[in-house]
Amino acid sequence: MALLSVRDVTLRFGGIVALDGVSFDVQAGTITGLIGPNGAGKTTVFNVVTRLYRPDEGALASDGGLLLKTPAFRVVSRLCRSDPLDLLSDATNRRDHSRSFLVRRSLP
Repeated sequence: MALLSVRDVTLRFGGIVALDGVSFDVQAGTITGLIGPNGAGKTTVFNVVTRLYRPDEGALASDGGLLLKTPAFRVVSRLCRSDPLDLLSDATNRRDHSRSFLVRRSLP
């Protein structure tokens, strides 16, 4: 079972489709990254997972629990997000930064 599962997530801002059927899993003990050009929707995915945005379609789950039915404060209290500019300093900070994007513990 995935630590975090994102399934068929679609998010629209008016007529703009920001996310179109995005799906991925984050397995326990792994490092999972999102890569893509500017405007590809990477930050939008994080904003959906942390419940800043509510998707128009799709599902978010963790350990079998549906995150869209979990209060946002419970979701964000178990995730960690940091500023990407931290990557610019040194190797130790890059390592710490990459760890900060990991899901800290099971949700919900």
